[in-house]
This record gives sequence, C-alpha cells and structure tokens, in this order.
Amino acid sequence: MSRTETQNRQYRLSVGLRIMTVAIAAFAGGLMVVASVIRRSVPYLISDEVWSRFGFPKTAQTLSFERWDEIMSGHTVFSVIVLVLCLAILFRFNLVCVQIGADNSFSRENASGFQTMAWLSLGIVAVYVCKIALYVSRCISGDFARAAVILAVIYGSMIVACLIFAFLCRSLSKLVYNAYEVKLENELTI
Repeated sequence: MSRTETQNRQYRLSVGLRIMTVAIAAFAGGLMVVASVIRRSVPYLISDEVWSRFGFPKTAQTLSFERWDEIMSGHTVFSVIVLVLCLAILFRFNLVCVQIGADNSFSRENASGFQTMAWLSLGIVAVYVCKIALYVSRCISGDFARAAVILAVIYGSMIVACLIFAFLCRSLSKLVYNAYEVKLENELTI
C-alpha cells in the first residue's frame, strides 16, 4: 500500500468524523429544543389530571406556569454555559479530526484534545449538579415533589451521560498517548 493511499484513507476518515460531528451537533440542538419543551410542560406533567390516571393521590398544591417560571429563574444562564461547553467539546473534536486527516492520529495533540474534552464534560457535570441543587431544592421547598422528581431524573440522566463521555474521553486520551509513545520509540529504533 502506498503512502498516498494511507493518507487518502485517513483524510476520508477525517471527513467522515467531521460530518458525524455536525450531525451530533444538530442532534444535540434538537435535544435542547425538546428539553425546553419538556421543561415548559412540567406543570402539566405533574398535574393531578396526569398522575391520577396512574393511581397516585392528589396533591395539595397545583403548580402554575407563573410559579414554575419563578422556580426555574436563572435556567437560561445554565443553559448558555452548557451550550458553550458543548461547542468547546465539538471544537476540540474537530481539531482531533484535523490531526487524523493529516495522518497524525496518534499524537500528543490528540491525547491532549481528548483530555480537554473529558475536563469540559466534567464541567457540564458540575453545571448539572448545581442545577439539581438549586432547582430540585426550590421544588421541594415549594412542596412540588413531583416536579423535583422529574427534574432530578432529567438532570441525573445528563450527569450520568456526561460522566460516561468523560470516562471515554479520558480512556481515549490515555490510549492515544500510549500509542504516541510507542510510535516515538519505533521511530527512534529505526
């Protein structure tokens, strides 16, 4: 196999990964829209009308949309922080794709890129921990336990997903760095 064939395959792989990155970004954007709709529909989702169908007792308080907006005040700030962190992760992955396209898959830059993505993902985890602490406690103090459960499940799911992503990025970082060191040893031996 000639060197140009290998370079062409690496370039095609890089382009495919970039296309996948754009698709993931579009999918994440769609998820943010769906999450916004779900967040706005929580007062209905916790209503007695919905829960009585499943045999749950009626609640003492009804959560109005105005009260819900009060409970969720400041949510936009957290969403913007998460959006910026997600864009930073996608940007770092794009830089990894550039290295792959340059036939430099096992490089210190890619190991550093995956490490940075892991830290950014942990930043998202920290934001969601703050959201749980703030918004779930506001729901509980307002005696809206159903809303607290819904938020805890949604935010907890995001924490788990981001922790898994951070673990995968950290593992890939170590794998790429180890391959980089082996590549350096082989070059020194030759």
